Amino acid sequence: MKKLMILLFCVILVLLGYIIFSIKASENTIKEELPYAGVKIRIVKQFSTAYAPIYVAEQLDLIDKYLPGIEVEWLSLGGGSAISEALIGGQLDIGMMGIPPLVIAIDKGADFKIAMGLSIIPIELMVNSDKIKSFNDFTPKDKIGVPGIGSNNHIQISLMAKKYLGDAHAFDKNVVVMSNPDSYTSLLNSSITAHAAIMPYSALEESAGFKKLASGGDTIGDVSIVCVVSKKLYEQPAIYTGVLAALNEAIALINKRDARALQIIANVEKLSVEQVKQYLSRDGTNYTSNIYGLMTIANYMYQEGYIKNKPVLENMVWDNMLGIIGKRMGDKSLVEKALGE
Repeated sequence: MKKLMILLFCVILVLLGYIIFSIKASENTIKEELPYAGVKIRIVKQFSTAYAPIYVAEQLDLIDKYLPGIEVEWLSLGGGSAISEALIGGQLDIGMMGIPPLVIAIDKGADFKIAMGLSIIPIELMVNSDKIKSFNDFTPKDKIGVPGIGSNNHIQISLMAKKYLGDAHAFDKNVVVMSNPDSYTSLLNSSITAHAAIMPYSALEESAGFKKLASGGDTIGDVSIVCVVSKKLYEQPAIYTGVLAALNEAIALINKRDARALQIIANVEKLSVEQVKQYLSRDGTNYTSNIYGLMTIANYMYQEGYIKNKPVLENMVWDNMLGIIGKRMGDKSLVEKALGE
């Protein structure tokens, strides 16, 4: 009996050893198949069709496609200022914002930069047409909703004031900070007179009877929403490249009007697929990784006192974008040189 117990004990030990070995081998196989297991990145998630590539990439698991096993924490933050603070504070790796908040952050010494463009969505000044027929009709009581001071929307209002009134700061006391949804509601109930709106709010406001007084295309042209990346993440080239590949695929799917991408946008924005198609085709709307308007708007902000230091391209974009734009203003990009242009 004693020999039998010893034999059984030995069998159990062998089995336990085999199980432990199998678990370890399985873990190693998983690590080989999922090379980014245990790695975590933090990405801000925003809404409106301007940020559609972000939530398309999220819901189609495109980042995991290029970086198998990676953990992505999707964070919801406010506007460009909150995103800048999170990047500077190390609580965020990848953010999306308009060019003006980036320019302001770089001017103050931030070390994150643009990795790629995301979209170009027209900013349209929607007004109560019963009160406002031209820019000269605004009084100090007529408030204009913008999502933040120094936001893309705010600087576009400044550009309009410069063009039509000759004073970039003419509406400084008219602008009030509120989210795009709140501006939409406030315009409907006449709490504000105008809204510097992006899609889908400009289309919704137009349907409600408000009129477009001007758009970014009437001044310097509409400018990009961009993807910015922390220095820490940029210094991990495999992860950096994988994220950009995922976002570029999301942009391609949107431009191809892929049924999955359209349905995701419709679900997130609470629109019909037909509305999404209509909004994506609105004049001036463009989903592209190229950057538009960067130095034009940065130089304007310097000239009008929104930043203290003269902007330098190399301080605002990572090297992959320098290869596209050209390291010096007026210099040919690598693409142009390759094509012999």
